[in-house]
Amino acid sequence: WFSAIYLLLFISLVGCIVPRTRVHLAALRAKPPRAPARPERLEQHATLTTTAPPEEVLAAAREVLKGRRFRTHSHDDASVSAESGYLRETGNLVFHLALTGIIVGMAVGHL
Repeated sequence: WFSAIYLLLFISLVGCIVPRTRVHLAALRAKPPRAPARPERLEQHATLTTTAPPEEVLAAAREVLKGRRFRTHSHDDASVSAESGYLRETGNLVFHLALTGIIVGMAVGHL
């Protein structure tokens, strides 16, 4: 029974890791989505007035976001979009791969 449970655990882990890894790799390669057309509908938004040219403001926003470790992308000359949060899923996948390695190591050691 014990070996059967370990085998089922291993199959379940592999069945979980493979599709999640594919989705995660596709998300890492994709560009961040466009900035929303109506940001006033978002809970956290702010409106500022400045005399600086738009190119300078966009460059400053891009630098601030990159400094905070966001992935940035300019879709056009009027907006900058950014996103983060991929490190958590990467860590989760690495943990599950390590757990799979431990199970394989125990099986090889037992044989």
